[in-house]
Amino acid sequence: MKKAKTAVLVLSAATALSLICTSVYASELELETLEGHTSASCFTYEKNNTAWAHLWNPYNEASLYNTPGESLYGEGIQDLIVKFSVSGVEEPFTVFPGYQAYGDEEGDNEELSIWSQDDYINAVGTEYVYTIDRDGTYELAVPFRAMADAATDFWGENLVRVGILELCFNGIGNDDMTGFKYDNLAFEFLGVRQSKISHSVEECAFNGGEPIKFIEEESASDANDNNTDDIPAEETETTEEQQTTAEESTETAANTTTEEIQQSNASDSSSEPSGSSPVLIIVIVIIVVLLAAVVIIIVVKKRK
Repeated sequence: MKKAKTAVLVLSAATALSLICTSVYASELELETLEGHTSASCFTYEKNNTAWAHLWNPYNEASLYNTPGESLYGEGIQDLIVKFSVSGVEEPFTVFPGYQAYGDEEGDNEELSIWSQDDYINAVGTEYVYTIDRDGTYELAVPFRAMADAATDFWGENLVRVGILELCFNGIGNDDMTGFKYDNLAFEFLGVRQSKISHSVEECAFNGGEPIKFIEEESASDANDNNTDDIPAEETETTEEQQTTAEESTETAANTTTEEIQQSNASDSSSEPSGSSPVLIIVIVIIVVLLAAVVIIIVVKKRK
């Protein structure tokens, strides 16, 4: 029973430590909303039913946020994760991030510029696939480090600043390039957080279904060279249930072991003489010691 309780305490401590690490490493990027700008007003529309959400861009007046300064980025940051909600979805559409970013190699600020699916294909051989087919809240990882490693000669240890960050939504604009195809379609951008995990383009993929969020375990990523598991919320709940079941099994096993030991002790004690007791054993030991002492004294006297 004690072992089971100890295991539970250790597991709780480890979970708390993981949450602390996540709060430290996956911190929110402080963003200043431009006066009068909203999530709805940051969109512009182009041909082929595409719509660009300008999160920040000093050259585009539709931007939602001021461009964050270099001092706002934490040490060791690899990627950013954009959180947003969608409502009024009537048919599936896709989204990919476009950006201009800089690494920290010897102060040279090597520039990474990604603006199309062709840029992703040329760098890593695959498109950035992220499909939205229902209402919900989503998290979309922007793979700066992985793309920089594939598309530049050098990048350094981490991301130092992002000059432009925009999201391109395919299949939601109207033919007149004046707004969304559907009147009830709406987006709300909820923030951007920094991540010390380098996500591959494949890890960023989402093929539709229940909205997902990135569950990041920084301590695990350190042990696996920055590899991360992106786990849907449903799988997280299943894992918690499995942990609970395992803890209950451990406690049951501990109880069973305790009962077996007690039964074994009871069996051993029943096989002893009915007159045996701790007091009797002590008396016998004392008598043996006294007899041994007498024998030793006699032997010594005889030798003299």
